[in-house]
Order: sequence, then C-alpha cells, then structure tokens
Amino acid sequence: MITQDNITLIPFKHHGPWKIEAKMLRGGSQWVLDYKIIKTTETDQEINWPSQMDGNPLRRTGLWNETCFEAFFLFEDNTYEEWNFSPNGSWNCFGFESYRLPDPPKEKEVAAIPEIKEVSKNNFQVTIPSRDLVKAFSLTTVLKVKKEEDLQTYFLAHTHAFDKADFHNQKLFLPLNKITL
Repeated sequence: MITQDNITLIPFKHHGPWKIEAKMLRGGSQWVLDYKIIKTTETDQEINWPSQMDGNPLRRTGLWNETCFEAFFLFEDNTYEEWNFSPNGSWNCFGFESYRLPDPPKEKEVAAIPEIKEVSKNNFQVTIPSRDLVKAFSLTTVLKVKKEEDLQTYFLAHTHAFDKADFHNQKLFLPLNKITL
C-alpha cells in the first residue's frame, strides 16, 4: 500500500470552525481517499448533511451544491478529472481537457462505481479506481453549514490563492511524488 501524510484542508480565507484531515492511499488498482472533519473552535453551526439515499448510489450532477468531498487528478497530458462524493453515496466524475474546459463539464466513463462509507462520526472513506499517468492531485471539500435557518458554504483545500476559492487551479495541486511508501 502506498500512502502519503495527512493533508490539512483549511477553509478559504481561514474562515470557519472546521478543518479536514485528508489522506490518499493507493493499493493495487484503487485509491482510498480519507476525509476526517474536525471542529477547531466551538460553534453553534452544524454541518448540513445531504439527505440519505435509498438503494444504490446514484451518479448525480451538482453535488458541490451540498456538503461533498472532492478529488482532482492531473495527468501527464495536462487533462484532469474531478471526482465528487456525497456522504449519502451519490457521486460523479468529470473529465477536463484544460482549465475548466469543456464547460459545462462532461461526465467521464469510470471503471467502477466509487464506494463511499462513513468510517466513524465525521470520517468518510472513498474507494475509486486508480489511474496511471497521474502527476498531481488535490483533495478538497465543500461544507454546507447551518445556523438556525441560515446556510453558509465553506470551501476547504490544502492551500488557496487569489480572491476566490478555485479547486480547479492546477498550480495548487500537489505533485504525486508527495505519496511515499
């Protein structure tokens, strides 16, 4: 099993009482992505979890409009994939030829449906097929939180740039050589 150290995902502009400890492991033909939500300060906000699904996981668009975990994989030819995973089991994978193109994104064929499971309270693991020729990656999270009737969105990544959260910014991806034995 190949793994890497925990990656701390922080909210954009460091606002918000949460962080995520994420890590990626590769075993054979699979990536295992681990996302652990940690409250860093006391708050009366609560995470707004997506509604539970009945039956098999569904491939759905727009998961980033709810609490979801994401993974980006940049390939040697500079194309990349965006994976979205809902805690309720819904998922999707999009392929991009270059920065945010095509727009709207196209769903990408995948070798296997991801497995999304809650390991413990606020700790989720996702298993997806691994791909060859990956040169960089990024693990990210969108948290929807509520305080009374108000909803807020937090965008968490290992680093942020510019004046807006942008998970597609390949300059912020981590080189795959960050994964060690």
